Amino acid sequence: MFIQAINWIINIGIISIISIFFYRLNQITGYAGDDFLYHFLYHGECISAIHNVFEWIQSVINQTQMWNGRFIAQGLVQLFMQFPKEIFNIANTIAFIAVGLLINLLVRRRIRDVNPIYLLLTYCVFPTLDGLFYGFPEVSIIFGYR
Repeated sequence: MFIQAINWIINIGIISIISIFFYRLNQITGYAGDDFLYHFLYHGECISAIHNVFEWIQSVINQTQMWNGRFIAQGLVQLFMQFPKEIFNIANTIAFIAVGLLINLLVRRRIRDVNPIYLLLTYCVFPTLDGLFYGFPEVSIIFGYR
């Protein structure tokens, strides 16, 4: 019981430190060149401003049919481009932490049983796996990697 309490405190500390680090990394990372295009309604070569949810949905459909079919990744990019970057920074940090916890929950069924060493290794190794997805096009298409 005492060991689980210590592990819980260490896990909260790891998650807090990684969250702050990843949030700061999001803050100093700017948009890429094509990210600005997703701020607008996609018509192919012509673009116009997105004013409501229906135009956003239409833009995602157009992008999917005309370009590459990655509607989840492209739809999220277009959605987040409608708001200030700070909202994306927060959402991206939450998603990164959640994915790390979910990976560890595959090993341990309860979050209080997660080993702090495994949690730390997950957050240190997970960002380096990006190159792995380039070898599997079906995974790359689903998750939006190019």
